[in-house]
Amino acid sequence: MKYLKSKLIVFVSLLLVLTVGFLTAITSIFYYQSSLTEAKLNSSYLAASYQQGIDSVLDIYRNQIKITASKSFLTDGKTSAAEQKRLLEEEAQASGFAYITIADSKGTNDKGDQIGDQEFFKQAVNGVAYISSPFVKGDNDLVFYIGAPIGSTGKVLYGLLPYKAFSDELTKIKIGGKRICICGK
Repeated sequence: MKYLKSKLIVFVSLLLVLTVGFLTAITSIFYYQSSLTEAKLNSSYLAASYQQGIDSVLDIYRNQIKITASKSFLTDGKTSAAEQKRLLEEEAQASGFAYITIADSKGTNDKGDQIGDQEFFKQAVNGVAYISSPFVKGDNDLVFYIGAPIGSTGKVLYGLLPYKAFSDELTKIKIGGKRICICGK
């Protein structure tokens, strides 16, 4: 009888340990799957938030070119080319562009940029402020062109934006809590 009792205790103890181990394993698997799902969801929310921040920074630069393109010194026909150039240099310095200049409807400009066949230029000629894809220019510098039409003159105002200026703005994006903050603008 004592032998049977000890066997029963060992069997019940072993069954209890196996049951607890099995339930722990199942719970761990479900917790792991839930954690992965939550992490993927949080990552997608963060990616969407960061995308909003990037779009916001790009909109800032696009709007700066649009606003500059609508200024009277470019549309009144009274301001000399030298004065326009000086004012555009001031605008470029104030807004982070390497330069801002004017191109005619064929893309001819005083910087020697071959832009006539680029998408940003075609869009700007058609009345849409547009940002080019980034590209390498000069000493392996990554840059963007941003263009906007100058009223109904048929000309395009465009600026060369160094990626460094854009990157500096991106580092100011803070994602956390319940909002995105683009600090400094």
